Amino acid sequence: MITKPFAPLYLCVCSVPFLQSLPEDAIMKMSDLMEETHYNEGDYIIRQGATGDTFYIISKGQVKFCALCLEDVQTVNVVAAVDVLSDKDCAVLSSSTLSDFNIICTLAPGEFGHVDLVQLKSNIKCLFAMKVLKKKLILNNGQQEHVLREGRILMEAYCPFIVRLHKIFRDPECLYILTEACLGGDLCSLLKDKGYLDECSTRFYIACVVEALTFLHGRGVIYRDIKPENIVLDEHGYAKLVFTIKVEVGKKTWTFCGTLGYIAPEIILNKGHSVSTDFWSLGVFLFELLSGGLPFSGSDPLKILTATICGIDQIDFPKNISKSASSLIKKLCRSNPSERLGSLRNGAKDIQMHKWFEGFNWDGLCKRTLNPPVIPKVRNLKFGLLLLLGYHFCNNSMRGCITFFPVSLSFRLIILWTAVHVVITLRTQWSCAQTGMISELSAVSWGTILHHFQV
Repeated sequence: MITKPFAPLYLCVCSVPFLQSLPEDAIMKMSDLMEETHYNEGDYIIRQGATGDTFYIISKGQVKFCALCLEDVQTVNVVAAVDVLSDKDCAVLSSSTLSDFNIICTLAPGEFGHVDLVQLKSNIKCLFAMKVLKKKLILNNGQQEHVLREGRILMEAYCPFIVRLHKIFRDPECLYILTEACLGGDLCSLLKDKGYLDECSTRFYIACVVEALTFLHGRGVIYRDIKPENIVLDEHGYAKLVFTIKVEVGKKTWTFCGTLGYIAPEIILNKGHSVSTDFWSLGVFLFELLSGGLPFSGSDPLKILTATICGIDQIDFPKNISKSASSLIKKLCRSNPSERLGSLRNGAKDIQMHKWFEGFNWDGLCKRTLNPPVIPKVRNLKFGLLLLLGYHFCNNSMRGCITFFPVSLSFRLIILWTAVHVVITLRTQWSCAQTGMISELSAVSWGTILHHFQV
């Protein structure tokens, strides 16, 4: 545990809802008396039997409670649940340049670039995802404003259901967007593995997306590209929305944007659209998770567009989708945007209060006390690196599964060649040289492998 005096934390105090109504001078006095303390994972913050004379505000990370606190003398142990960046790492990150990072491997390609897994040279346990965007392609497609908006939004997006942006770098040819690394894969992989999800699992992931959309819509942001590929799992199994350059800021826009099969009719008809288009996509996404397929499909793009315009009422629902789930999907996918659930007077609360979510613990979701349907098997840095280095060895045409088995020390390097089997499914466009797979790995990557597999 490291403690140090801290500058006035006025904004930190203001972030606590029940303190926001205090007079400004009281908030200022409270913030002046605060100091910052960093706890590592497993450290005790409050021990049972301690006098409860200290007020804590958790600014980063999570804690675990071992009992309820009902008396002046604490009957609860509060333990740091996850480690966060240390003060030293935060300082290095804030002043970092591209040269301060090692590229481990390529995670996925993108429309305007690709995404790399990188690590901080000063602390190899600090992993990040770096989205590399080619300036020329962005400019040619008129996406420069969207990218700048994405950066500004992500910088402000301290939402547990949205992948966090740490910093943006640039050089003459590319933009580099540094975000947190969610190593649990995406929902597309999970869906491919299982075929479709049960209602309990689907409810959890849909709720995560609803919370993310509530955050974005409250800031006037339209996401416009909800689909399984854009929803990733963190190491705890909670779903997070990945930002794309398809986001739009404003109450209404006329830009044609989205993914075929998910886009709302008003986008196809160029009638202009608002946040209600996200609720249409949410309904399509809900249908897909429960059935394993899209409601609006066809042998060619024109048939898909035609089916979308005809509307959800023309779709036959699979028998495994319950009546309450069907009701929610149909209310989200109304052809008239103003009639969609989520777009009415109560906003997203109408979705939360729908019968399909009856009994769901929204407060537990936000406090991250719910047990996720799937907990990714990325248990430590060795497994995390090995998992993602598996991407590096596979042919571009492959999408599959990676399995890890307990192995003896003599198999440390052999496992790199036998890792492409079944257990954890991660969807990506695999990156690999067609000739001589070893040669594509940089010296830095091999150095990383050897370092992590040493006793």
